[in-house]
Amino acid sequence: METVLNISLSVVEDLKIRTRGGDEILGVCPVCHCRDANFNVGKLVWRCFSGDSLVLTSDGYKQIKDVSVGDIVLTSGGKFNEVVKTHSNNVAEKTTVKSKQLTQDMISTPDHIYYVFNNDEFVEKCAKDLVCGDLLVYPIINEFVDCKNLVVESQSINKYLSRLVNSYNIEVTDDFLKMAGLYIAEGSASYGQISFSFGSKEIEYIEFIESYFLSLGFKPRKRTGKHNCTKVTVCNVWLSCLLGDLFGRGSENKHIPSQLMRLPPKKARILLQSILDGDGYVTKSKCWSNRLGQTSKILCLQVKQIASYCGYNCSGYLAKDYYKNTKKPTYINWLSDYNKGIYSLRDGWFSLIKVDGVVCESVEDVFYDLSVKNNHTYTVNGCLVHNCWHGNHSGRIIPEDGYEVRQVEEKKLDVYSIRSLYSKLAEKYHSSLFSDVISYLLNRGLTEDTIGKFRIGFCGTDFYDEYSDSVAEDSGIIYNNYPLLSNRVVIPYLHNDGVVNLRGRVVDFLKYKKNTPTYVSLSGSNEARGANFLFNHDIIEKEPTIIITEGEFKALVAIQYGFPVVSTPGIFGWNKKWSPLFKNKEVILAADNDKISGLRSPAYLMAKSLSKEIPHLKVAVLYKTSKQEKVDIDSMILESGVKSFENSIKGAMDLNKWLWLQERKGYGK
Repeated sequence: METVLNISLSVVEDLKIRTRGGDEILGVCPVCHCRDANFNVGKLVWRCFSGDSLVLTSDGYKQIKDVSVGDIVLTSGGKFNEVVKTHSNNVAEKTTVKSKQLTQDMISTPDHIYYVFNNDEFVEKCAKDLVCGDLLVYPIINEFVDCKNLVVESQSINKYLSRLVNSYNIEVTDDFLKMAGLYIAEGSASYGQISFSFGSKEIEYIEFIESYFLSLGFKPRKRTGKHNCTKVTVCNVWLSCLLGDLFGRGSENKHIPSQLMRLPPKKARILLQSILDGDGYVTKSKCWSNRLGQTSKILCLQVKQIASYCGYNCSGYLAKDYYKNTKKPTYINWLSDYNKGIYSLRDGWFSLIKVDGVVCESVEDVFYDLSVKNNHTYTVNGCLVHNCWHGNHSGRIIPEDGYEVRQVEEKKLDVYSIRSLYSKLAEKYHSSLFSDVISYLLNRGLTEDTIGKFRIGFCGTDFYDEYSDSVAEDSGIIYNNYPLLSNRVVIPYLHNDGVVNLRGRVVDFLKYKKNTPTYVSLSGSNEARGANFLFNHDIIEKEPTIIITEGEFKALVAIQYGFPVVSTPGIFGWNKKWSPLFKNKEVILAADNDKISGLRSPAYLMAKSLSKEIPHLKVAVLYKTSKQEKVDIDSMILESGVKSFENSIKGAMDLNKWLWLQERKGYGK
């Protein structure tokens, strides 16, 4: 039965949508992306950004993978709104949007929507449809907080001075902001002292720093060295810890504290001008008047955002790597002309970013997305993008009264009948094995006992009577009147001696169409079909130690030698509902540890995705011989022997240590 809901343009707070993974999510607008009077969103659409994409939050810039529910992010109109849900999805394609005005490229799925400024309005455009010359929207902060006292929590002070004070309050005066800007540009903190380095002719800044710290009771020292450089030093451990924690240590780690990122424009201009005085200069460019060079990308993004809401049109770009083994600087340019290049539309201000290139390519990675309360947008690397999470909904638009949405309830399937159909077909597939298929299975290392015990079969081109069964389509066996498992080895998933799912794999001796996937799963939701199981699922209850791998054949070879192995349906096939089953068990991951076509290794990808689900996970190192090009469970057991694999399991490493080692080798890149 369908439920009719009348909703406005705001996010639907009480609408529950079930994802493919079985999760229920809230706060998703099902119709915000429709373009005409009739719409029908028939499936979930995964649209996300790469994990290192930067999102501006009230606590500063964060990588999107680190954004959490409850974080406050910048949205359209320059306003901040709360994140109500975070999403992570496995993707196979990515689109890179390049611009000389951005400090780093924007990497998303091809269908993710960007906002483009065209004919005095915002136009939605997919990443793959962007072209050179398109103007992306860069929203400018429109909500300010007059920070009068800066609260600093310094762990370094507690560490080095053993003080019990948890936080310190610093009065935010004009002089403090000027000192902060000069420290960000020219300061450093180390060895119990802070230092400011100026040119000998920069007398105004030298005298200001001396007088400022003298007024606070410190004794600054001035020393002129080589190359007309004057250094002002204040020796004090407490001060060096405080400023180091507040503004960062090392040029590449410098940043503006989040509490100062939303100052009223009058105060923000003092901080901005002070940073420019220290590290910037006036250019002779016809396009830009001021330029700031920094090795800290975060700082450049912050300066760009502050300069924008102070009324200056900004551009940022990464310098070319002219010199090897040097830190590559990022430059921020802005015009001295107030409000030139700044636009106003609806309730907010924005500037424009010109697209210089779009590249689409394959990838195998985890991408991320956000759902934002009362808003369908957020910013990535400063640019405005759409919250693109969609659910199974259909309906029609009522122009005057808003939208009428019909929530399509998930069809309740007859799980008993579906499993009965699986069992019947599994028997027929098993009896259809012929010599070439049996030889293929034996060459993969399986024994005849294993083939019989797990009811492995082969689905030919015959059309069985069961394909006409009333639940054949609901079971996922038939898709568009075509048997999905045709011309494949069929691997049944067994549970309590019954068949709960089927999966197919291509064989080496048959020819397939180009780009045919090696494995194929049945269509539809595993949750709805009652098929939410790992391969060899029943072993979990019986054994204190469980080995996880990807690929059923690898698991089968290990199982027939007595190892307690379960397999996920592919590298990204993990379901969160399985995680509690492993809570009180020793869990070891054993997967391929070789890069695929330059991408990350399966073991790394699985370990990374399971790290949050099973934090006590260990990883078995699969060593290959000099003759082996790659190694996985079955090849290791068959070529190096059972003892070799057993030693790998016994010597399984701590997850975090293993990930660190892989990233050092470059497997995480």
